[in-house]
Amino acid sequence: MPTKTIWICTKYRKTGCKARVTTSKNMAVISNDHNHQPNCAAEFIATLPFQTVKVFQKRDRDLVPLD
Repeated sequence: MPTKTIWICTKYRKTGCKARVTTSKNMAVISNDHNHQPNCAAEFIATLPFQTVKVFQKRDRDLVPLD
């Protein structure tokens, strides 16, 4: 069984933001939108490790690929 990781917004407790991403192997599923404006610094994002994944938007009970 593949391991999945659920990532929640860092502002979850402060704003109640329900945005989350579930990752498993090479797939990422976006479950909700943020309820606030982003505040990420481009310099910080550039330092993060990355890999190519397939990204899907969860709509109702279906997964819709994002292009």
